[in-house]
Amino acid sequence: MSGADLSSRLGIRRRENVAPKEVDSSKHSSHEETSTRQTKSEWKVPAFLQWIPTNAKYHKIKPVVRCTIAGWIALVLFVIPRVQQFLGQASFLILIASFLSPPSEPFLAVLEREVLIMFFASLSWSWCCLGITLADLARTYHNPSLSLLNVVHGDYIEAGPTVILGVFIFIGSSFFLFIKAHQGPGPYVFPYISLTTSVLFPFPYYKVGKAVVLPLVFHSAIALVTSILVFPSTISAHFTTCLEGVLSPLVAALELHQSTLTFPPHAPEFAETAALIGKTVGQSEAGLTALAAATRLMPSDLIYGRYAPGDFLAFQDLARRIAGRGNGMGVYFTIIDPTRQRFPVTPAPSVPGTPILSRSPTRQSPRPSRVPSRAMSPERDATDSPGSILRGRRGAASPARSLRSHSHNRQASHLNLHRHIHHNLLHHAFHYRGTTRSENVVGVFESQRYLNLEATRCKESLLTVQGWLGGLRRGRFAYLLKSKATQAKWAKQLAEHEKIRDELDVALRKFRQKERHRVLDMYRPAFDPKDELLAEHELPAHRYLFQAYVYQYHLIQFAGIVIEMVRPRRSD
Repeated sequence: MSGADLSSRLGIRRRENVAPKEVDSSKHSSHEETSTRQTKSEWKVPAFLQWIPTNAKYHKIKPVVRCTIAGWIALVLFVIPRVQQFLGQASFLILIASFLSPPSEPFLAVLEREVLIMFFASLSWSWCCLGITLADLARTYHNPSLSLLNVVHGDYIEAGPTVILGVFIFIGSSFFLFIKAHQGPGPYVFPYISLTTSVLFPFPYYKVGKAVVLPLVFHSAIALVTSILVFPSTISAHFTTCLEGVLSPLVAALELHQSTLTFPPHAPEFAETAALIGKTVGQSEAGLTALAAATRLMPSDLIYGRYAPGDFLAFQDLARRIAGRGNGMGVYFTIIDPTRQRFPVTPAPSVPGTPILSRSPTRQSPRPSRVPSRAMSPERDATDSPGSILRGRRGAASPARSLRSHSHNRQASHLNLHRHIHHNLLHHAFHYRGTTRSENVVGVFESQRYLNLEATRCKESLLTVQGWLGGLRRGRFAYLLKSKATQAKWAKQLAEHEKIRDELDVALRKFRQKERHRVLDMYRPAFDPKDELLAEHELPAHRYLFQAYVYQYHLIQFAGIVIEMVRPRRSD
């Protein structure tokens, strides 16, 4: 059977037997499918919507539901006519307070905030009453029978009472601004309403403060009830949630460190990933504010559990320190290639070049028009400064050849520089040869080895801390009725935590004593008097050695803080 017959029986047509329209339609459809796949793969979440995936978590949705229910209750009360008449002319303040002071925090924090709001509102009401009394003594016209419609037109404003109330507004505003400066922003703007509206009345209208305080009382009651009944939480739970918010971006940053090492430093992906590392660590630093606010209320927390609220206070200092070290590790990727940044680079080489002497004094030319040598050319110094090279016993290149290969040498020097820096200074200095594995060739790098101390041990330890924090409140009641199986399970988990801690401790000790000194291997031939091939060695600039030491320092400190987190503490 021929190939054509077999193809026809199988329903396969040769290309020459296919109609041109069918070929065009098939090409068009395949092109559309390819473009559709590329569009789907290249589609990303818009920048103004990227906060949704980050906050779409269960522990972050609960406060949203609580605040929504509180706002809905306030809206229902506002639309009821009898309640609106009872609240007075400023009944809309119950809606404004629902947005300015939502019950998004644990009950103890909501209770503290609402008590402070009511205290300052009542204090301002008493201050307003004193000012209204003194202003009424200076008023010449008194008429308590006027209606509100006649008053709001401002026909009964007098100079004396206005000046007195202006002084009271100045003193009261200064006091509340002082409170804001020391305690942070808060809804203290409501007391100002009483003083500004009391000027319009030609009689001492002391109930003007009631119209402000009464809606706040309803709001405070709604906030306290919803914080107790709708997804209640404690300060300790809020503290652990904030602590996880600090540690989770650091785990993601460690993963980004691995992916950054797979790109050449001159690639655009390197710059994008380095910027993403800084943004991720910035999220960790932003979580320190909420963690500090939760730490302040920890001693007053009421909770039943295996750990007292005071046992968590040490984690705030550790979280602050580890966030700083994570930022320091990310800075390395921004200083490894200064020419990629927008700030100017010093053109002077970090190591002075060897002066090039002529072979014979008789060949020296007295003419000043001679092309300057490599050591005296600022343009070549700026080109070679990223990879300042010690060249001993080398001949001088001719000016014509140096001009022809100027652009080629720039690219080759830049490429060869990052071979030395990223492959030798970093990968040979920071890797742990016991458990690392070889990676495929990526870009201009010969091979890649993940950092054992950073990518494996620190990441596993941080995940262990996160798992421990997530399971803190699960065994509160099981602790009273613990069985042998439960005790065996807890002992197994404790043994795993100790194993991870010991592995990180061993890796850190080996790195500090031995592995971190491998960064000097590239510089040792320059100090070896027996090396006759010294001229063949190209040494990178010393500033890259300093950059590697910066990364080493932050990495060592980062691992030490992680060990402190995993290590159990004994109470005195």
